[in-house]
Amino acid sequence: MMWLNLVTFLAALMACSHAGHVDEVLRLLQRMRSEHRLEPGAVHYGCVVDALYRASDAPAAAEVAAGSAPTAVLWRMLMRGEVGGARAARRRLRDLGAEGGGDAAAMGNVYAVAGMWEEKEEARSGIQRWDHGRSVIKIDGWMYEFADGDRCWHRRRKELLEILHRISLISSSSL
Repeated sequence: MMWLNLVTFLAALMACSHAGHVDEVLRLLQRMRSEHRLEPGAVHYGCVVDALYRASDAPAAAEVAAGSAPTAVLWRMLMRGEVGGARAARRRLRDLGAEGGGDAAAMGNVYAVAGMWEEKEEARSGIQRWDHGRSVIKIDGWMYEFADGDRCWHRRRKELLEILHRISLISSSSL
């Protein structure tokens, strides 16, 4: 008899999810518990949510997400497609205290697809208050981190900004 573990089940769940075999995904999840006495984790439930969502069964996907140990990742998976489901997922993220700037952008995209332009603008207007991006640079063994909009008052400020500028020139010239 072959012994299956959490990683093996994850691979099988992912393959079935991407192939559109929703029934098999649900059977595998049930077999994990009943036959193999393995407790599915968030990544396993994520495959189930993904499979259900791909099959246009957003209500079932939300039910699985709510019934598992709800994580921000599972709720973010539901922030696409149908407006009502995306709004519910965003409320759950707020309840978890896990809301981020990307959520405002995702919600704006949902509204845009639905043609709800005023709601899109309102959702995306909140993006400015979130931390947008970070850069990290290593000089002489020291790590320096910069957030978008930061003011750098480091003693080597000019050198750091010059290096970042050169990096941005290299990046833009390779496009």
